[in-house]
Amino acid sequence: MALSMKRRGSCLSAWWHWYLAWAIPGLGMFSEAYIIFSLGLTKPLQTAMFPTCFKTHDDCKETITHVQNYIQIVGIIVGMLLFGALGDIIGRRWGSRIVASIMLSGTILLTFSPLVPNPATFLNLYIFAATWYGFGVGGEYPMASASAAERSQSDEALRHRRGEQVVLTFSGQGMGNFVNGCVILILMAMFGMTGTTLDPIASRNVVMIQFAVAGAVSLFMVLWRWFKLKESEVWKTEKHDFDELTEQEVHKGKTYEALNALAHFWPRLTATSMAWVANDFAFYGNKLFQSTFIALLYPDATAFERMQWTVLNSAVSLTGYFCAAAVVDKRWYGRRRMQNVGFLMMFVLFLICGAAFKTLTASATGLRAFQFLYFFSSFWNQFGPNCTTWLVAAEVFPTDVRSTFQGFSAAMGKVGAIIADVVFGYVNQQTTFFMSAAFGLAGALVTWLFLPDTTGLSLDELDRMAKYMLAGEFEHYHGEGVNPRHLSTYERWVLKWDRHYDPDMDDRHKTELRRTGFEIYSVPRGGETTYHGPGQLVAYPIINLRQLGLGARAFVEGLEDAMVQAAGCFGIEARGRVPGKTGVWARGRVPGKTGVWVGERKIGAVGVRISHGISSHGVALNVTTDLSHYRGR
Repeated sequence: MALSMKRRGSCLSAWWHWYLAWAIPGLGMFSEAYIIFSLGLTKPLQTAMFPTCFKTHDDCKETITHVQNYIQIVGIIVGMLLFGALGDIIGRRWGSRIVASIMLSGTILLTFSPLVPNPATFLNLYIFAATWYGFGVGGEYPMASASAAERSQSDEALRHRRGEQVVLTFSGQGMGNFVNGCVILILMAMFGMTGTTLDPIASRNVVMIQFAVAGAVSLFMVLWRWFKLKESEVWKTEKHDFDELTEQEVHKGKTYEALNALAHFWPRLTATSMAWVANDFAFYGNKLFQSTFIALLYPDATAFERMQWTVLNSAVSLTGYFCAAAVVDKRWYGRRRMQNVGFLMMFVLFLICGAAFKTLTASATGLRAFQFLYFFSSFWNQFGPNCTTWLVAAEVFPTDVRSTFQGFSAAMGKVGAIIADVVFGYVNQQTTFFMSAAFGLAGALVTWLFLPDTTGLSLDELDRMAKYMLAGEFEHYHGEGVNPRHLSTYERWVLKWDRHYDPDMDDRHKTELRRTGFEIYSVPRGGETTYHGPGQLVAYPIINLRQLGLGARAFVEGLEDAMVQAAGCFGIEARGRVPGKTGVWARGRVPGKTGVWVGERKIGAVGVRISHGISSHGVALNVTTDLSHYRGR
């Protein structure tokens, strides 16, 4: 009995750890969907609150009332671009804290905006609050996505379930949409708004209370992030590696680091951004006009009854998130296939809705079939591109640009949402389905051509490949990052990255080290693999470079000078630096190499780390080293 209870407690503890790993980080996406989709769901209540603004337009210009459909998306786009870039500079923790605080302040403004008595003033405040909230939400996309992927990479128990964890974090969006509908539905019932008319005072109370619920969630999220959230270990380690490699080995700045990533990964950025455009055109376009579609299905239904159908559709969509999480890490399905199948199913279902529109809307039986097709498309959207676009944009890029490129991709998606919002307002309902079908097909084509499949590929390996690219030695990388299974069609057929794949060569060095009994340690510093063993002189100077006014390059070159002078004391002649290069050579230089060289043979290595102006690590000079240990390198 005691053993059984112990096992039960262990299982419960493991489940709780798994749940918290995605539930709390997913609160940002929960709040995002809760608020953003509520802006569409509460339109009938706004009309009841201020009919002279939203119905007769006596107090508000009709064009301005339409602005609220997409103005918050403009704020989202700006937030995605700005905080995406900042996330790779200031880190995931500070980025998450800032965007959560903005979201909380925006929610507070939205909550109290209905108390404004003047219709025009209310509309202006409401639009500002929605836009400000959207600005915070935009930053939440790259922060939450990159953090979820890196958090899974850092946790041994979750490393092979990275896709599941990221998708479950994103499922907060589906939960927020569903909960918002339920809250509005319950409040409408509590205030007796189940009939054909909506009371202005009751409508105001419903709007305020449903926003207040989101405010409570946002408050908890802010407190958690300011007092509990830890920085991403992956970001901390890799940021130092990439920055030091760029400065000390390549001798370039941060801009070069980003441009180098863009030069190599632009096909992937095309995949993540254009697929997101295609998805959001159909997904957000249909969500923003969901009330119109429900009204088409049930023209005589009350606002309360239509809200019930909206909640049902949200529940169907929510199952798609969980189904996606269940199979996204399975190699037989994975990210790329899930996105392709989802896009193709959206294409087929929307095409049927458009082609058979008149038939489906001509009878009660047809409307039931129409409803099934519309709801079923929502499922495939979640069990497909809506989840995968959020996931892959945080997986196919290296850590030093992950947040930036994810934010850009997401911003392009919201451009698709704006296009849908504007265009859908000028075409008939049948045409909206044809257009959504076309974008579904376009998304499938982009996915097939440009999207790699990162199912089973670690972020560490992706970063390792990116460092070879940054150092200009991509042709010497032979690891899993160029395994054909993990490459896109374009990367295989056009760029031919797969020709570098040689797992035997990639494992040779590690196998040799294991055979000789050497231990391997991963340390946060610049440079490549360095051997330390008997017969070496190792010096790790800890110096405040800022006090001495030394830059990284001058410090590295000073260490090389010290080794050159030491070699000279023993009659070993070495040549000094070559302009624009680091390293010391004798009888001719070795291009692109660092350290101290005699002829073509290296006798000294340099690998340093500089953090907040303080140096660590240093040099290793071979004196009486057993050179057989370098065999196979």
